[in-house]
Amino acid sequence: MNTKEIPDFTDSERWVVRSTLKERYGKDIDLPMADTEVAVGSGMNVTMRSATA
Repeated sequence: MNTKEIPDFTDSERWVVRSTLKERYGKDIDLPMADTEVAVGSGMNVTMRSATA
């Protein structure tokens, strides 16, 4: 099985998401991070950290 680790979101990427949500909803939205494992295609697993809302 082939495993590849995707890097965490950068501070700049998190800022873009938070700014977009604040503009859309008019308030700060809490974005906790969560680890997620996703199977992609033929036996390749990818572990990633993602924002959850």
